[in-house]
Amino acid sequence: MQLNFLILIGELRTRPQIVTGEKNFTLRELDFYLNGYYCAKRNFSQLEPIEYEFRQYFEKFILKKFNVTIDKKRVKWETVITENSKNDEDSIKNFLDLFDEFYKMILNKELEKYLDEYDDDDDDENINDL
Repeated sequence: MQLNFLILIGELRTRPQIVTGEKNFTLRELDFYLNGYYCAKRNFSQLEPIEYEFRQYFEKFILKKFNVTIDKKRVKWETVITENSKNDEDSIKNFLDLFDEFYKMILNKELEKYLDEYDDDDDDENINDL
């Protein structure tokens, strides 16, 4: 079975040590892992739409969700979630909840409208066309 992003997120919920090698880890460590995963999939031209969308739009989604101001837009999603969580375990739970919300918006084709209100003048392609 080939690993895909949604399976990876599912494993993160139930058996995080299979994904990260550790039962307890930080969002920063997860971000490093996901970056490596993304690069490997991209290098073999095996990116799925959700992997592209996560890489391109999740950070913008988080910044809007937490009302991060324009001057702080270069803050990473993992930092924003961590700063708004009680501890590392809570930050992982919050990430998973936020990912669910993000993915639901993609499935319902609501993400583009949501992010348009927070547009930072990027020339992103229409995400509903992916």
